[in-house]
Amino acid sequence: MKVKFVPSTMPAGYTGHIILRLPTYAERLELLSDDLMDETGLVKPGEEPQTEEEIKAKAKQDTRRARILMQSVAKKLPDFVSEVKIVREKDGHKFEDFDALQYESEMMPVLTEICTRVIGKNEVGSPP
Repeated sequence: MKVKFVPSTMPAGYTGHIILRLPTYAERLELLSDDLMDETGLVKPGEEPQTEEEIKAKAKQDTRRARILMQSVAKKLPDFVSEVKIVREKDGHKFEDFDALQYESEMMPVLTEICTRVIGKNEVGSPP
């Protein structure tokens, strides 16, 4: 299953689209880092913080867990990006594959959006 979309995080001055191959259930589970799961394979629950210090510690832990997940998914993104057709309008430069996007600093938000789309909620047949 593939989905075509125009990244909502695309910087001004760029046009185009990306086509993603959506992960299967097995691939989605594989993307989850062991650090985020307990011994049964379930996502580790967090305890409810009570004090201000516990709230700050939980926020730091949640940020760490999100970063670990994004790093895990980012390593596998080439497996899911089927097509890139993005043009930088000021000079006509074409980004035609995933590799080219990785080196353009202005594409960091787009790469993050691709990560979240890969692990996010997807409905078969839904519009992008």
